[in-house]
Amino acid sequence: MGYKAVSSLAKVQHRIPLLSLDKTKLVSDLVSFVKDHATLLMLKLDGLTVKLVYERRFCMDTNVDWIIHYVFDDPGPYPYLCNAHTHGNSINGMEKYHHLDFQMVLNLPQEHICYLLNTLGRRVQNGETFHDGDMVSGLYEDCSIRLKKVRETRRDVLRLVIPDKCNRFPEEESCMEPYKHQELDMF
Repeated sequence: MGYKAVSSLAKVQHRIPLLSLDKTKLVSDLVSFVKDHATLLMLKLDGLTVKLVYERRFCMDTNVDWIIHYVFDDPGPYPYLCNAHTHGNSINGMEKYHHLDFQMVLNLPQEHICYLLNTLGRRVQNGETFHDGDMVSGLYEDCSIRLKKVRETRRDVLRLVIPDKCNRFPEEESCMEPYKHQELDMF
């Protein structure tokens, strides 16, 4: 991701514990693991699941009640794509505001992904509502982004579609790499 490799990571205290369960196919193992705790279970396929915390901007703010889930699976022919999206539950996240979660597929630097997703989340917290096809201004000085409703792991989300450096969207023939691949249905 463009950062210096390190040999170890510091332990952090998460508001909601991030726990792992050994491979299982038994429902009884899941029930035993969950016990009496509120839990979000996620199926992990071949890939890496990471919780991003952008400390210098919004994620550490106690008023942010969603997480950003960043999944970078084997990208195949598209190493510049990822699946970064907001998550919550009926108490936290976009569901609390009766709003769809947001998703990005351009594999931009993590700080930039957090900035975009958290800024839209903040705007929802402040009463704005976004829909499929909306052009959203205020994220970049020189252009708007478009939101597109897509299916992501059996739920609807609003995908941020960002124009290329010449402000062209993916449907335009001259749209640059990797921006032209943002509308692929691969998640």
